Amino acid sequence: QCLLTVIRILRQSLKVVTQDSIGV
Repeated sequence: QCLLTVIRILRQSLKVVTQDSIGV
């Protein structure tokens, strides 16, 4: 469960980074 939560957080952070890169 801990790994799943960490992976979800990492994926969400990556999504934000990709969105920011595309936006810029």
